[in-house]
Amino acid sequence: MNSDVTDFASLAPAYPEVLMAVGILVLLLLGVVINKERSALVSWLAVGLLAATGLLVMLQPADGVIFNGLFIADSFGRFMKVLVIGGAGLALILAIGALSARFSSRGIAHYFVGGRSMNRWVVALSAVVSGRSAWLLLGVTGMAWSMGVGAIWAVVGYTAVELVLFLTLARRLRQVAGESDAVTLTDIFVARLGDPRGHLRLVLTAVILLFMGAYVAAQFTGGGKAMAAGFGLDPALGILLTAGIVLAYTVVGGFLAVSLTDTLQALFMLAALVLIPLLALSGQGGWGVVAAEVTRADGAFLDPLALGAGALFGLVAIGLGSPGNPHILVRYISIDDERNLRFAALAGT
Repeated sequence: MNSDVTDFASLAPAYPEVLMAVGILVLLLLGVVINKERSALVSWLAVGLLAATGLLVMLQPADGVIFNGLFIADSFGRFMKVLVIGGAGLALILAIGALSARFSSRGIAHYFVGGRSMNRWVVALSAVVSGRSAWLLLGVTGMAWSMGVGAIWAVVGYTAVELVLFLTLARRLRQVAGESDAVTLTDIFVARLGDPRGHLRLVLTAVILLFMGAYVAAQFTGGGKAMAAGFGLDPALGILLTAGIVLAYTVVGGFLAVSLTDTLQALFMLAALVLIPLLALSGQGGWGVVAAEVTRADGAFLDPLALGAGALFGLVAIGLGSPGNPHILVRYISIDDERNLRFAALAGT
């Protein structure tokens, strides 16, 4: 019997399975050779492998029959793969919340700031992702689609401001929080300025609730839209599911669960932001073909300096919102050693 698999390209319907099989073998080898102290690396690489496989299933839906009918790839098989991988990701998120509960129940500092003992990698990735999740995957990509490469200036502004925060404000926040045993930004203000009647704490809490309520609503909306696009759900149902999942692992696992799931999300986002453009360009004939077509339609679309000065400054200034985001600043408080903030700055930005 002649094989219908003659080269690597003919394996296209089975690319996700090939990636998963090769990735598992590599992880097994790593698990054998690396030190016990670095075993967590294998766990995070496994999460990245899961994310990459899921994206490949969704973004390269090659139907076909190979291995003389023993392997069939069709829309139903693809749906089941997405369901299994999505379910595995959801189970992992909820498991993080459940496993974090024991740590977070040790005291109020453990619940709200991870006992100020968070790993520098977790702080780096969670600080960035907590402020850029739906905004980066949906907002910036939408801006780039509608206005062109000039949207990159929003990313430049955000990245520059967060780098400065990591290297300056973060160190001071960590010092004050450690000295005063503060677990929130409100605690830090009260410790520094005093608040004998509780008025300052009341005002700060009201301001944070007002603006963060709108921010969280936007994040839930982004999650609902992503679920609607990925699983064909009604957007309202997607929002409710997103809110339910987030509330479940947050309430149960506290700050540790939030930070670890943000780190997990960072790996998914990184895989999506790298693989989607590569697959899209590959499907259209490569960068040269795409750039030529886009330039023919709109010569300014690929010019990052085509924006007016006001628009360019406005995009860069988006980053100025970071210093006012409590969910970003509290990450700085949680790091195990303020000396690790420099590494976190480079890794996260």
